[in-house]
Amino acid sequence: MFAQEMEMLRVEKRDADDVTSMLPEQESPAPIPAQPATIPATDRELFLAALGSMDSVFRDEMPSQAEPSAAPRRMRQLRQGKLLPEAQLDLHGATRDEARQKVRFFLEDSVFQGRKTVLVITGRGKGSPGGPVLRADMEKYLRYEAKAWVVEWGRAPARYGGEGALVVFLRQTRKDGGAG
Repeated sequence: MFAQEMEMLRVEKRDADDVTSMLPEQESPAPIPAQPATIPATDRELFLAALGSMDSVFRDEMPSQAEPSAAPRRMRQLRQGKLLPEAQLDLHGATRDEARQKVRFFLEDSVFQGRKTVLVITGRGKGSPGGPVLRADMEKYLRYEAKAWVVEWGRAPARYGGEGALVVFLRQTRKDGGAG
């Protein structure tokens, strides 16, 4: 197939001897103008050199929806003990897929039970070679896929696990079905 494509492009096959016979024998290569060799010495210089070769793309638009995070008022109430997590889910040792399934069931059940605030413990990622894997994945899950159950969320205060846990504020559903 390759040979057919090359034939369609009118590329001729040449032997190694043909290629060397095509090179000029007596011409010397053109002199290269002397330029000072600038090799980036620092990481910053390397970064700036690479940045210069990138294309710039700017978009003048607002994001479709602000990134959900917990309101400062709720987080302050949580730190002060006025709001307490009503349930918690520990994801230590779970894979990403297992964690997503567990969190989905936990959130659905918590909303059904009428809970307002729950805690999802992801761990700090000290056992993961590349750092915290579950926390980033759970943040992405809460941001994009759990909107049916989640009003807002944020990283937990230190007393509830700090960087190793997420506080989730849940949507409230009316069980009686009436308006009010």
